[in-house]
Amino acid sequence: MANRVTIAELREIFDTMLLDAVLTTFIGIANRVMTSYLGTTTLLTDAEKKDIELFLSAHLASTMRDPQAQSEGVTGGAGVSITYHGKSGLGLDGSHFGQTVKMLDRTGILALQKKEASVFAIPSFD
Repeated sequence: MANRVTIAELREIFDTMLLDAVLTTFIGIANRVMTSYLGTTTLLTDAEKKDIELFLSAHLASTMRDPQAQSEGVTGGAGVSITYHGKSGLGLDGSHFGQTVKMLDRTGILALQKKEASVFAIPSFD
């Protein structure tokens, strides 16, 4: 399926110096994820799918190539401190963009990708 999102739309929400070619890669990945997981659902409108793909594109680019600063500061002397949003291993919770994806995805399907299942065996008492 053709990408729902353009580079210009991604740049509107994601302030980055990444090249267009790099952003195109992340838009393509987000599109394939969306098509695979949510492409056939009728629970979301086409506009909602586009919004999710937009924020998923920003999430992927920000967590993999261009992390966004949470805080910046100058310490005594010539010291500089930068703290970045997110941590690895958090899935969509690893960025504000990913958290927005979870909010926009009313199906909850994308949020479930981070869930783990457990199985407990109960002995029979016959």
